[in-house]
Amino acid sequence: ERGDEMMVALQKQAAALLPSLLEAVCSEVVSARSIGIKWIQSLLLKMDCEAAIYLASHLVGDEDRSIARLAREILSAENLTSDVKMEDPLQLSFIDTQSMDGIARLQAEVERRVDEIATRLGISIEE
Repeated sequence: ERGDEMMVALQKQAAALLPSLLEAVCSEVVSARSIGIKWIQSLLLKMDCEAAIYLASHLVGDEDRSIARLAREILSAENLTSDVKMEDPLQLSFIDTQSMDGIARLQAEVERRVDEIATRLGISIEE
């Protein structure tokens, strides 16, 4: 039970990062996406695996191969723990990222999931 309390505390701390990471992941600027995926891999994955997976799933098909590779590493089997419940696993990979409609749907889905996680953790997200 102590481990569960610690995980909840880490998730609450990680929630403060989510708006900035969401903006980086959805950015048109390659360097922003690159820095975002590195933060996801080095920090968020350890603090909130579920949020890291949701954000990384957006970058699996990134035009920059190094970003896409890091995203795939995050989504690899060894990072998926039994604690992560994927009700709709990798649904994001089926969204057309070549059209503005697809990108808008993707961003709306990521924002919905961030809001869901923030609500579950009892925190507010300032825009």
